[in-house]
Amino acid sequence: MTASPTDDTVGLVPPGPLPWSFERATPNPIVDEPINRWLHRRLAYAVLVLCRPFAAYLSPNLLTVIGTLLGVASGAALVMGAQPGAAAQRTELTLIAAACLVLSVVFDCSDGMFARLTGKSSKLGMILDGASDTIVYTSVWLGLAVHLSAAAPMPWLWPIAVITALVSFTQIASFDQVKNRYQKAMAGEHDRVMAASVGSALPPSLSFMRPFVWIYDTLYPLSVRSMIGAPLHHNPGTEAVFAAVTHTMRAARWLGLGLHMALLYTFLVLLAFAPHAALPYLCGGVLAFTAPVMVTRWRWRRAIQISADAA
Repeated sequence: MTASPTDDTVGLVPPGPLPWSFERATPNPIVDEPINRWLHRRLAYAVLVLCRPFAAYLSPNLLTVIGTLLGVASGAALVMGAQPGAAAQRTELTLIAAACLVLSVVFDCSDGMFARLTGKSSKLGMILDGASDTIVYTSVWLGLAVHLSAAAPMPWLWPIAVITALVSFTQIASFDQVKNRYQKAMAGEHDRVMAASVGSALPPSLSFMRPFVWIYDTLYPLSVRSMIGAPLHHNPGTEAVFAAVTHTMRAARWLGLGLHMALLYTFLVLLAFAPHAALPYLCGGVLAFTAPVMVTRWRWRRAIQISADAA
């Protein structure tokens, strides 16, 4: 079969579809979180290989929707476990929530990987992916707060849940911002603070997502300003600036969504079997990310100074 001019295989000899591989499906390792690279993406690639015979019927957006539904199901299972009549099934529902969250993370990785393998990327897909992350993240945290309030009705649980969630969101936003800036610096583009504008690009058919998008568009820029701050004043493309930005990216790799989701689903497993140890584990885990946040902040400000000195 001869490849058509629109195939992503034009210019290859012999013509034909590009072979699938894990390396083709994944981004540059330096912008990929370690747990995504070595666990979530490998599971996602295995799912994609199993689904390859049906690739013509799949799209990255469909995979995003599946991941979103699984994440919402995780939060719903936690809420169900908080009901007065569900005390006997609370452990099983907590484990179901953990399993749904693991699958949600895997599908969240699979949509981008499938887009790279097939060339089926779109601006709508990027919007859906960002909105999906916010929906899943919010659903799980709300479900978790309700669940903990029923399992251990103490007034300080909700404040701890809210503060921990906001700190976690700030860390994730810092990772996203540094990744965007690193990619711009490596491409020689002018660096600037990335504005969160998901809401303005949301199609009317997805208006039900606007509350989640509002959360993203409101918290994201606040998080970025507080943790990362100003962009590079200049981008002369010197080796010193590239090295400084690269060092910043290496520190920020330990702050992304994948690591926080892993912390959440392992917390849910611990909550099912050792509930007294679960909350200290979660709060301690989020607190542990403070070290790479501080290193990231310091290295980014150093990159700004090097860039200004080189101008």
